[in-house]
Amino acid sequence: MLKENFMEKVIRDCPFCDKEHEVEKHIKNAIMEINGNVVEYVHECFVCPITDCEDGNSWAPGRMLDENLRRIREAHYLKYGPIK
Repeated sequence: MLKENFMEKVIRDCPFCDKEHEVEKHIKNAIMEINGNVVEYVHECFVCPITDCEDGNSWAPGRMLDENLRRIREAHYLKYGPIK
């Protein structure tokens, strides 16, 4: 099982509640498959503690998403070489 860690609470605009409130920043180990190659990387996201949605209550804004994608590419490169 992948481990998830709570990092900190921050005030942000929440896309689920559509208002600014305290959300939690989480970091966890995640798995992604790229071209049949499985890589493990560190994934960061924000979690809304208020919303209880069956599709989830986490999101990654632009810069955080870019950093997650960079980590995926780096993990793939280190294990399998460049993504083709």
